[in-house]
Amino acid sequence: MRGTRLVLPPEVEKTLNAIRKAHKHGISVNLIRGNYYVAETTTKYVKETGRTKSFYLYLGKIERDGKFVPARHRKPETSIGSVEGLVKNKIGKDPLEQLIHPGAAELKILEAVSTDARMPIREIAKRAGVTPQVAKYKLRKLEKQYGIRYTIEMASRPLGFFRYAIFIKFLRDMPNIKDVKELLEKEPTIQLAAVMKGDYDLFIYLFAENTQTLEDKIYALRSDRVFAPFNAYWYASYITDAYGYIPLREQFFDLLKDKIWVKSRERLRKTPEQILQRDYFVLKELNENGKADFAELDRKLGYASGASDYTYHKLLEQKIIRRVTIVMQSLPIKYLLLALGRQVNMQLFNIRRKEELIYIIEETGLPTNRFVLSADIGAPYGMMSVAPLFDENVTDFENDYRNTFRGTEIQTFVLTDVFLGSFGFRKISRVYTPQYKIITEELKG
Repeated sequence: MRGTRLVLPPEVEKTLNAIRKAHKHGISVNLIRGNYYVAETTTKYVKETGRTKSFYLYLGKIERDGKFVPARHRKPETSIGSVEGLVKNKIGKDPLEQLIHPGAAELKILEAVSTDARMPIREIAKRAGVTPQVAKYKLRKLEKQYGIRYTIEMASRPLGFFRYAIFIKFLRDMPNIKDVKELLEKEPTIQLAAVMKGDYDLFIYLFAENTQTLEDKIYALRSDRVFAPFNAYWYASYITDAYGYIPLREQFFDLLKDKIWVKSRERLRKTPEQILQRDYFVLKELNENGKADFAELDRKLGYASGASDYTYHKLLEQKIIRRVTIVMQSLPIKYLLLALGRQVNMQLFNIRRKEELIYIIEETGLPTNRFVLSADIGAPYGMMSVAPLFDENVTDFENDYRNTFRGTEIQTFVLTDVFLGSFGFRKISRVYTPQYKIITEELKG
């Protein structure tokens, strides 16, 4: 009868009390055919369903003489050993484990918004194999978990800018990083700077219109009071536009103002590297918020209805905007590695060309692509890659990298502090990478 308390024999009561002391959650007992069956119980609020669910883990039976016979679990989900383990198995992994290894639907959603952040939620849901309502919920959760910001991936070459890397090695002491940051953040050409551990101390990523302007910029930096007193070697190299991206700092748009074309007697026609004022403002707004509503942008910028939408699609066609994408700002990364490869045997390197391209874009179960940046460099001639590691296996990564890129001498460095700018952490579909296009074209040939 409901409400009737089960009266236990003294021996059974004694064993049951011992079981209760050994477990932190409630213990239930039921009398079935002369034996007392014991389960650990708890309740958990499940956010996905909006309901509280009860969980029962069968522990075993107590015979009339007080002897406890542990359960013999045949199902993997009930052989966990504790009700907490059962809850984790049923409704989710450890929070950190969930961040490092998202579910299949979550990975597809990250891939969709990395490739085209303005994709309709119905299309995102279709790619993830879930309903639009579930996709919307999961996307909001991912935005919060990973600190997702929407921005643009912009091509620098159409605007007359080339990408360069600077590696600095201080011979003895090095300047205060706070002073270095204050100096570098004033320079609109510089998009990222990081402290390195290894043969180099600083890494700087920047734009320049040509080698002359690059040399002028380096000379100005080295002559500044922050760097001038310190003995150091400075190495500069171009970076090809190959894989990944670096989000643009807001200060870059101070530099881009010089590219705005204003019609005059001296400038009757716009050059290929110039943009219209409307292009400039739409680029700037989308860099700040890649999912900005175009109607709201028209009102904010004082444009006619549809002008911002038209300008965005025009910039896509001109390949100035590659895509609206994401940058994840809250990732549980253990190490951020920069690998420099000196190509010493091109025959060996070229033999494994296909394997190398596949390795760069290979899918992983992680929230980001394997590399956030991978490109050829000119000094030393070879390549540069930046990879986020979510575990301690630095040696495994180094070995994989060396085994893949044969004929190449590899140096790896840990980026210990990205103190200016950010890498473009995302999970773009490999189908939209230049490496994938090269592979498919070679297969067709």
